[in-house]
Amino acid sequence: MRRVVSFFACALLALAGCENTGGLGERFKPAEPQRQEYEASLERVHALARNALVFMGFKVTRASAARGTIEAVNAVRADAQLRGASQVSVKVRLESTLDGGTVMEVWMAEIVEDAFTGAGGYGTRTPLKASPLYDVLFRETERLLQTPEN
Repeated sequence: MRRVVSFFACALLALAGCENTGGLGERFKPAEPQRQEYEASLERVHALARNALVFMGFKVTRASAARGTIEAVNAVRADAQLRGASQVSVKVRLESTLDGGTVMEVWMAEIVEDAFTGAGGYGTRTPLKASPLYDVLFRETERLLQTPEN
């Protein structure tokens, strides 16, 4: 009995100095969206965000002002040796605020297909947690909001 208690005491002491091994959990944790709030209606922000994405070179693949959603992808870029390709996908969700404004939440991911990923049509999807593309989208939407409505 004494040996069992000693064993658990030693194991507890050994583990007490270990750092948190949350790396694996972080890897599979859903990406947090980048958020921006605008003082404009959801319908107007939706239309201008679509225009901003097109200006940035994205193709809108799905959009619904009623649902407050936009999905888009940019052009496929091949590497110099033509052994792989990458593309950025964007998902936008808009929600109205109580004061008549709109909150924009944006998720971006890079999709990479190369010799390592195997069969064609399958790629590795990696969330873009910090990318200047978020800032460009938010700034361009804000710039379009400043222009007078027609």
